[in-house]
Amino acid sequence: MNPTIITTIVAVALISGFAWAALRHSRQEALIGDADSRWQKVDMQAFLNLVDPAEERYLRRNLSTQEFHRIQRMRVWAMWEYLGRLSANSKLMMRAGQMVQHHGTEQQAREATQLVAAASRMRMLIFATDVFLAVRFVLPGTENPVAQLLAKYDALTQMFTQTCGSQLAYSQSVAS
Repeated sequence: MNPTIITTIVAVALISGFAWAALRHSRQEALIGDADSRWQKVDMQAFLNLVDPAEERYLRRNLSTQEFHRIQRMRVWAMWEYLGRLSANSKLMMRAGQMVQHHGTEQQAREATQLVAAASRMRMLIFATDVFLAVRFVLPGTENPVAQLLAKYDALTQMFTQTCGSQLAYSQSVAS
């Protein structure tokens, strides 16, 4: 192959890579300022009601087994919807924390590092919960660890507010 063609191909690939990186960086710059519009609201009280063991016991006692399994599957679908929102918000917090790590003061960078680590762990927990819910969809009688996940999400949201200074509105704290 002609060296000129190879050089041209490499140059076009490098320019494309730099353009893509610049575009991605400019989108991340707007992320923190745009957090309010990207934040997905989560009705924590409704979600907590879905994962309440007392509510599940009540349904199990008062419904036939077949009806309980049908209702439980509907509840799992609703939990998946909530988990999708938690995942999107955690991803938003993680990316905002990464921006603060690179553009904040030394103290802000330390706090942002903790935020990114916590958001990353939250996303892994959400993934594990999604897998658990898949099992629960097939076997509606299995136990539910989602309430513990919600408490950790609440702590993560408070850490995000403190680190990034964003006052995102979410329905209520799990702790309250």
